Amino acid sequence: MSITRDFLEEQKKYIKYELEEISKLIGSGLSKLTISGLSGASTYFIAHIISYSLNRPFIFISDSIENNLLFPDNFNTFSEQNTLILKNKVYSIDSVVGSSNLKKTSERISALISLEKSRNLLVHPSALFEKTVPEEILFSSTVNLSINNKIVREDFISSLFRIGYRKCEQVESPGQFGTRGAIIDIFSPVHIYPVRVEFQGDSVRSIRFFDPKTQKSINKTEKVLIYPASEFIYQENSSDFQEAIYNHLVDCDISSNYRNKILNIIEEKKHIEQLEWLLPVIYESPGTILKNTDAKYLVFIDLTTTLETIYKNFLENHKKIINSDNNN
Repeated sequence: MSITRDFLEEQKKYIKYELEEISKLIGSGLSKLTISGLSGASTYFIAHIISYSLNRPFIFISDSIENNLLFPDNFNTFSEQNTLILKNKVYSIDSVVGSSNLKKTSERISALISLEKSRNLLVHPSALFEKTVPEEILFSSTVNLSINNKIVREDFISSLFRIGYRKCEQVESPGQFGTRGAIIDIFSPVHIYPVRVEFQGDSVRSIRFFDPKTQKSINKTEKVLIYPASEFIYQENSSDFQEAIYNHLVDCDISSNYRNKILNIIEEKKHIEQLEWLLPVIYESPGTILKNTDAKYLVFIDLTTTLETIYKNFLENHKKIINSDNNN
């Protein structure tokens, strides 16, 4: 066992009775349980030990994630692996069209995918209310590559554009891909290193991870999953949601100049993070972090203010986006 597991196993002895009571309450279908008298590291410890004892993953919601720079390190003191963070989206109002934030988008995609793997997740409370790609679209858009897999190279490149990857000369960051002859380099949001796929005709000849700085191979693999790099995923019926977006922009009284910029980007199937504020329009039933979460997950809430206040602020910020757009 790891040091973390040994530590949690040891600590279980001292709160055995309390853990048994909590287990009974949750097992009986109790939907809400309040634990008072905790602060700081003790809150993180309780979340981990309850999760460990019940053998269930958890989501930890806190408004201290972005204000406290030491929060992730203190939280991960009790974790076997670094806990991913689902942060709230931040839009640059003055440069919505043409701007991008690959790092932020990749972090969110990686966090969403981690739910499928039953990993613990830290969530900024504002992110609870944000719409995201539905779980079924996220995973149905994932490309499965394996050695000797038959796939038309040009079709594969088109699918990379469709699921949010940006083409560049040399791959350096998550969300990018590059081509060079029979080789395609892809940096998926969920991988530490980019993957290099070599084709022979329309067949995958080799797959290997490599260091983007040295370009040297790290290890070979027989198969790899290429997850989407954006929450805005173009689908077969893209013309349908293009009309829906146009109608939405008109309803919001967006200027024709700005409206045309957005529609041109969508027409060319380009990807910029700022377009993701249109997610509620392009998906018939958008996902949310809780909707995409399995019922086995425990949810811990540790806030300095109320969810109602956070939701009101969330709505106000989105109104500012629309009001700013109207002036463009």
